[in-house]
Amino acid sequence: MCKSATACRTARALSHLALSAALLAIATPAHAEEAADTWPSITVTPGLQMWMPKTATASGGFMMDSVVGATLKAHMTFNDRLGAHVRGAYAFNSTETPGADKVDHKAMAASAGIDFLHALGADAVWYNTMGLGFTSSQLEQKDVDHPSTSAIGGYFVTGFDVTVMGSMGVWMDWGCQVVGPVSATTDAGDSKTWHIYPMGAGGMRFGF
Repeated sequence: MCKSATACRTARALSHLALSAALLAIATPAHAEEAADTWPSITVTPGLQMWMPKTATASGGFMMDSVVGATLKAHMTFNDRLGAHVRGAYAFNSTETPGADKVDHKAMAASAGIDFLHALGADAVWYNTMGLGFTSSQLEQKDVDHPSTSAIGGYFVTGFDVTVMGSMGVWMDWGCQVVGPVSATTDAGDSKTWHIYPMGAGGMRFGF
């Protein structure tokens, strides 16, 4: 018997909270098992990716620009909680300024990581990935010899994959393509820095 109206409301709120927590604990494994039964063990996911590489110039300095291009991921699911994927991307951008030659910015990226999966139902998965990433980029400009720039380091992304029909779905993720040191060799010597390469991507998913 509650001693006051406030105590009664508090007790009811706590009991509702405990019931909700219990239902969530029961439902989450069920969703995970259901997703594990229906999710393809191997998926291929083409799409578009944007990232911002840091690229050395002929003078030895660095510039940062956005590049957009194609990406392809191949993913394997081990169980309802764990998977892994490899990823490749190639992208470009062009800058045209009055009174100056056009500058083409080209970049490629490759990465591999372990996916930690959380089922949001039978048709949706949220994943967090940690692994190793690499990028290479270069500026191309008439009569200017810009050096190639490379970076290798940590690869961190989070994203969602949702089934649309059968084994087909859509996905999107975002995070860091590379977190680590950047280096380039110019006529003036070696240029080095440290950079976080932000990225975002999305596309279709095909399961096998």
